[in-house]
This record gives sequence, structure tokens and C-alpha cells, in this order.
Amino acid sequence: MWEVSPKDEVSNALTGDTFLYNTHECYINTDEKLVAAVSVDNLVIINTKDAVLVVDKSKVQDVKK
Repeated sequence: MWEVSPKDEVSNALTGDTFLYNTHECYINTDEKLVAAVSVDNLVIINTKDAVLVVDKSKVQDVKK
């Protein structure tokens, strides 16, 4: 999803209520709560009402295991 999503000036793809500081090339999708990311790079962060997933973008394929 990160590849095809619109990005901000430092290549973050954001959906939902987010606060970022010194954060680059992340994909963050949150349904309900605020997600704050500080000084992180290349992460996928998915926040739903049931769970939170935080994974390095290079390891996303391991989530299926």
C-alpha cells in the first residue's frame, strides 16, 4: 500500500489521526486513536480497534507467517 499511497514531503503515507516528528518513509493507518511516531523510519503501523501492528517495511511479508 505504501508504494501507491499519496505521501507527504518526507515520504510518509498517512491515513487517520497521526502526529509525526523526525519520521520518514512510513505507512501509518489508524482507525480510531491517534498514532504518534517519533524518530522512526521505514515502518508500517496499522492501528485498528482490535490490534496494533508495527513492522519494518522490509519485513512485511513475514506477517503472514
